[in-house]
Amino acid sequence: CNHSCLQRSWRNYNYSSFTTLIVENHEPDASLTQLGCLAHRNGVRVVLCNSNYFPHFNTSRLTDAGYREDWVSAGVANVKASKHPWADAINIDLESLWLSTVHTEYMTSMICSLHTQLQALGKHLHSQDTASWGSTGPWGRIFNVTALAECVDFLLPMAYCIPKSTS
Repeated sequence: CNHSCLQRSWRNYNYSSFTTLIVENHEPDASLTQLGCLAHRNGVRVVLCNSNYFPHFNTSRLTDAGYREDWVSAGVANVKASKHPWADAINIDLESLWLSTVHTEYMTSMICSLHTQLQALGKHLHSQDTASWGSTGPWGRIFNVTALAECVDFLLPMAYCIPKSTS
């Protein structure tokens, strides 16, 4: 579906069946602002994905407090400069990260710091991640899901990360 098809389709959504719209690609344009206004008129939150706000970071540098602070500051500055001040929240996608147990505490600290600074701007923080169910987590990814849930406004564990019953 090209942009003009998408532009027409969101006008016909049944907004009474939504609580939240997550917008993946959000280049500034008038139709996105119209989508945000229409969603808000219908009581639906609009969440923007993080790809345009937060620079990629090097997980091996997560132990460096200055690096974490710089990353958070850069992301917050990008949110402040956003062409979408009407957005209710920013979604940060952690599912692609490969974290060891050494990095988990630092990642959680960084996300909590980001949440605090976004709250000061009146923004909420959503997070999606691959929840670990064993000592090594799925595919070697380790997240402290409990701590992350305490420091974000909404946590979305990815469904394919939940273990399947073997019975």
